[in-house]
Amino acid sequence: KVAYFYATVNSSLLIFETAAATGGVDSTASMIAWAYGGLRVLHSLVQILIPKVIPRFALFVLASLTLMALIGKEALRVFG
Repeated sequence: KVAYFYATVNSSLLIFETAAATGGVDSTASMIAWAYGGLRVLHSLVQILIPKVIPRFALFVLASLTLMALIGKEALRVFG
């Protein structure tokens, strides 16, 4: 589970760094990236403090959708 967390964080950082290197970082991309990071931290806190799957899964889904939004925004910028 820890490896998955670091893999997703690293992939989002790679996307954000690629966007920064190619001049594609704007306030929206930055806000989406910060939202993703915050949701992952909340997910970790819920996992530690609340032994229920549903709240943790909801945060996981929100974080995943946020990451997909960041990927989609970058893909549209590069390929669109």
